Amino acid sequence: MEANNLTGSIPFSVFNISGIEVIGFTQNTLSGNLPANMCDRLPALTGLHPSLNKLQGQMPLSLPNCSKLQILSLSSNEFDGPIHREIGRLSSMQNLYLGKIHLKGRIPQEIGIFDSLVNLEISRNQLTGQIPISIFKISSLKSLALAENNLFGPLSREVGNLTKLQYLLLSENMLTGLFPTSLEKLQNLKYFNGSFNKLVGEIPSSGPFKNLSGQSFISNEALCGSPRFLCIRGKRKQAVDSSYVVSTRGRISYYELLRATDSLSESNLIGSGSFGSVYKGILREGTSIAAKVFNLQLQAAFRSFDTKCQFLRNLRHRNLTKVITSCSNLEFKALVPEYMSNGSLDKWLYSHNYSLYINHHDI
Repeated sequence: MEANNLTGSIPFSVFNISGIEVIGFTQNTLSGNLPANMCDRLPALTGLHPSLNKLQGQMPLSLPNCSKLQILSLSSNEFDGPIHREIGRLSSMQNLYLGKIHLKGRIPQEIGIFDSLVNLEISRNQLTGQIPISIFKISSLKSLALAENNLFGPLSREVGNLTKLQYLLLSENMLTGLFPTSLEKLQNLKYFNGSFNKLVGEIPSSGPFKNLSGQSFISNEALCGSPRFLCIRGKRKQAVDSSYVVSTRGRISYYELLRATDSLSESNLIGSGSFGSVYKGILREGTSIAAKVFNLQLQAAFRSFDTKCQFLRNLRHRNLTKVITSCSNLEFKALVPEYMSNGSLDKWLYSHNYSLYINHHDI
């Protein structure tokens, strides 16, 4: 019953046909709810296709009881609420279409339980949180569409495990961190779109990325690639200086700073102060650094950063830590001095367990 201009609710009598295997109704103007106990009545159901209608309410909690369900297409309706954790019990599921149905909340880890899923489409919702790593364990996936949500956090390198993947849509989210080079492993990838996020780093130049255009990466924090791509940044960054870095020696990119500190991970956090946090890291050439990242929520941090840069630019002294570089854009500012292994000066000045040796010849 596709595109027949059907209106009103789906007749409940349909859900009393216990032997029915497929329910269609695609592309009509049907409204109302799906019965809460729908799957208890339809044990033989393998396909449910009421997409492109005006159905309302939440997805039926009894869906996991449709143990033979292989295709669930609810896209483009007016459902509401979260993706229930119980959805992982749909063990026979092969194609799951939940795009544009006003889903909210986080994607449950249980969605990664599927072992035969080929298509996962949950774009154009209001989903939030990080992409669960469990999704990247669905080795059968050929199409993964998560575009136009509010997903944030890093894109895990585990995405490289989806070796059968052909289509990957991640655009218009708030994904941050380094662009995972593990994507080069996806030799079957035909289409990729990671535009309009906050990703940084180098775009792979081998594997499936040999044939992708810059349009797949536009409007990110700072994605660069060689030799085909120039640096690709978000529109808001176009007015910024052409470099993220003002360096006292060889240019160090924002990407390199994240790589050196493991994306500013908590395991590398060595201290916090009134204006920001300090992270230990190692540059490519082996130089140990202590990157002081300023908290730009504080107006004083802007003034402090500018003042320190101006002061340290001409300052040289054998008893002071050398500042290697600074890293600055509209939303990120950091000073990058060399790393000193003996801890903070505050510890040595004010702790009873430590004391400074003063060479009187230096006074």
